[in-house]
Amino acid sequence: MGQASLLSKPKDGEKLVVYLGVSEHALSAALVREEEWMQYPVYYVSKRLVDVKTRYILMEKLAYCLVTTSRKLRPYFQAHQIDVLTNKRCKDGGIPAQSARTSGPSPKIRGTQIPRSQNSHADALARLATARDTKFLGAILVEFLAAPSTEQSAETMEIGAPQGSWMSPILEDLRGKKLPIDKLEARRLRARAIRYCIHDEVLYKRGFTAPLLRCIEGPDCRIVLEEIHAGHCGNHAGALSLAQKALRQGFYWPTMKHDAIELVKRCEKCQQFAKVPRAPPAYL
Repeated sequence: MGQASLLSKPKDGEKLVVYLGVSEHALSAALVREEEWMQYPVYYVSKRLVDVKTRYILMEKLAYCLVTTSRKLRPYFQAHQIDVLTNKRCKDGGIPAQSARTSGPSPKIRGTQIPRSQNSHADALARLATARDTKFLGAILVEFLAAPSTEQSAETMEIGAPQGSWMSPILEDLRGKKLPIDKLEARRLRARAIRYCIHDEVLYKRGFTAPLLRCIEGPDCRIVLEEIHAGHCGNHAGALSLAQKALRQGFYWPTMKHDAIELVKRCEKCQQFAKVPRAPPAYL
């Protein structure tokens, strides 16, 4: 499409049509209205499938697409009669268009009853769990797993903070291992650790107006400051500006302002091209 279509406003009580489309990793729906043999789009819905939803069968994906569309377009489903259409096929024929009328505080789907002769796919799927009949194998794709997938142990990474690191007491408190013997010190540590969290086995600090800040230490701190200060996009900013840029990039360590000041002091280009103060040291 060279140009996106403009959305149309449906009339009160007008009959609408929703087209469902699913793929391996996404689902989409288009709500349209018909007027004088022309179809005008009302709204679009799209959603990316992740994790276990990518392994849904076709009918499950279509049902999930219909449920997602009815939730996102709840006002339309409550005020209009909806015809659900799709071009996906089960076995021999297409899925019949089902009329869905909604009423009340939440959408309720009213489906058309399908004859048993046209419902062989659903019957075969229901019987497959208890009987392995050869006549059903041609209707449904079956995959046999050599071993249960749930028994595979997930690989985890343990956070290893060096001894004496500023992150070690916080990690030990968050993991519930131990607290300092001194009650006052333990109380201070507990109040400090509440501002941190562990996500994907990495320590993060909760920011007030920013997302989670990744905690780093040692050589990583200097690498981050040098890249921001004099990297490909560096502009040799001042110390305080450099520390704020490191925060906006999503990093944190307690001595970042002091480290930024020391880095700027030792930057050769900053000292070479800096403005030389010519004011007298004392009042004349």
